[in-house]
Order: sequence, then C-alpha cells, then structure tokens
Amino acid sequence: MQLLTNIRGRTIVSLAIILTIGLLYSHYRYSIWWLNQEIGGIFYVIFWCLFAFLFMTTRSSVWQIPFWVLVITCLLEFMQLWHGCIPVFI
Repeated sequence: MQLLTNIRGRTIVSLAIILTIGLLYSHYRYSIWWLNQEIGGIFYVIFWCLFAFLFMTTRSSVWQIPFWVLVITCLLEFMQLWHGCIPVFI
C-alpha cells in the first residue's frame, strides 16, 4: 500500500510540474511559432498520460495509456480537418 501511495504522490507532483511548464511555455513568445505549437502538444499528451495513470496504476496500463492517448489525440486532430464534425461537448 505504501508503494501505491508513493506512486500516486509522484504522479500528482509530475502533473503539477507538467501543467506549470505547459502553461508557462504557452505564453513564451520568444520561440519559433511552429515549435511553440509542437512542444505545447507534447506537454498536452504527457499531461493526459499522467492523468490517466493517476487512476490506473497497473503494469499493463503503462503500455495501454500512451496507446489510447495517442489514438484519441489522433482522432481529435483528424476530426478537426472538418470544421463541423466535432460534437459540441468536446
């Protein structure tokens, strides 16, 4: 039980660090515009992986979480190609 609490604590700290860095970098204007967008996307994916890992802390979820975050993110990006296709709740 101590190990599970330790993992959750480290995950919460990692979430706070990634969220802070992502928000600060989104307002950093002395970078190339496309690089700013790409690095922001990396922080976005890392955030959702850590957020999902906060609730599913098994060994099999270490491989499943990044896969499903990648699939969902790719689907959202693909749906954005058509402007009226994304449902309102997203």
